[in-house]
Amino acid sequence: MSFIELIQCSFEKYIYLVRGIDANKEAWYYILVDKLKLPIFIKEAQSNEIELTDFGQVLYSGWGKNPPEEIAMKLKNEFNIK
Repeated sequence: MSFIELIQCSFEKYIYLVRGIDANKEAWYYILVDKLKLPIFIKEAQSNEIELTDFGQVLYSGWGKNPPEEIAMKLKNEFNIK
């Protein structure tokens, strides 16, 4: 995984949308990163491979380039994303 995007919300420093390749397919993951592991996560996310669960909790995941709209809305409601 090499692309990360910050999600703006009350947890803005800790929730990331990660896109990458898993099992030769495009995949996406919303991850809530442990605040103590955030600097290492940001550094490691620039590499070709990263084990997301080493850095926090995967909130949602799926196949494809982008999460479905209903997942994005659920995340916004659950974490008060603005």
